[in-house]
Amino acid sequence: MAAQASTGSEDREKLRLSELATELRSEILQRWRTYYANRASGDLPTLTFTPRQCGFSAIFRCDLAFPGGQESLIIKIRRERRNGPFVRSELSDATMALSRAEYDEHVRAYTFFAGDADGLSVVRPLDFIESYNALVVNHAVGMDLSKLVRAGSPIVSGAMRRCGTWWRRFHHDLHDSHGRAWNSEAVDSMVDQRLLRLRAIGAPSDVLTALREEIGTTARRVPPVQVPVSLIHGDCKLRHVWATTDGIQVLDFGNTKIGDSWTDPSALVVELSLYSLWSRRLDSGPKVPDIRTLVHSYFGGPPPPAFSLYVVDCLLKKWHRRLRSWGAGPGMTRLRRSLQTAGLDKPLERLYIDRWFTTQVRAWLALAEGRPPEWLQTIVSE
Repeated sequence: MAAQASTGSEDREKLRLSELATELRSEILQRWRTYYANRASGDLPTLTFTPRQCGFSAIFRCDLAFPGGQESLIIKIRRERRNGPFVRSELSDATMALSRAEYDEHVRAYTFFAGDADGLSVVRPLDFIESYNALVVNHAVGMDLSKLVRAGSPIVSGAMRRCGTWWRRFHHDLHDSHGRAWNSEAVDSMVDQRLLRLRAIGAPSDVLTALREEIGTTARRVPPVQVPVSLIHGDCKLRHVWATTDGIQVLDFGNTKIGDSWTDPSALVVELSLYSLWSRRLDSGPKVPDIRTLVHSYFGGPPPPAFSLYVVDCLLKKWHRRLRSWGAGPGMTRLRRSLQTAGLDKPLERLYIDRWFTTQVRAWLALAEGRPPEWLQTIVSE
């Protein structure tokens, strides 16, 4: 019965998405000339809509085929909640206000970076369709940075340098960051919430207790520093950056808020570090050159010791998420099935994940105290 109910719900959602795509097609056919003025005098394009499922948004890719080429755009409609409704009549005023604020910030960032000589940019915003609570943006140029990193592309180093500069300018120039005094008690509060969630999901209590003491000790030992506070992107993922040999484009401003600026670059550091998860190593040595390029570009040199505590916080956040799922890939799928058959999947999964994240957390704590492990030493070198 539960399976039938789930199937019925999925079918209804597909129908709503199909109906919405038909309505949005009409909107785009009325508006496309304002998006692509250089094509306005030509024939009508042929439109192809491709819906994409996202937990917090309904997203459509729209390809516009012209006699002389193609343009692509993305339409994003914020859901009321994860997997919740997305039809405008079912959205709260708060959700619609968040969508409008996202578009406004996207336009602000796009305008600020427009014409940057170093290739720093934002995906071009095209429209906000009030009647559907829909953001319309041009499709990003280049390739998803997460895919470039995974493939070992030679353009990754340049993209990381630009990422560090982009976020530095976003925090300090566009949004005029201000400093606040370092407060180890704020770290305590931040970490306690993370550890509470890890305990609830079954991470080893003795390890968490030891880490809590180690983190608290390090937070009190690091040299006091002014922590910049500004509007932050709030959803820093490698896939939210697209890159070419000449520049980067940043996208998705749906989680912006006021916070400690270092939250953003620390999230990118952890994204890079995670490429060694489910490998044969517990360190992230292969990605340290990219991490160094990113943080040195952001800070203009080695990061202050206190920055490591933000990396630790992000590692704890990812640890919790990874305990709920396994790594990707067909090899891991076969391994999971074999372990499930033997009844060993959960114990071995947790053993490995716990060890990997514990190693990473302690490495960054050591870096904060001026004694980084060998694989992290270049982060603090000039």
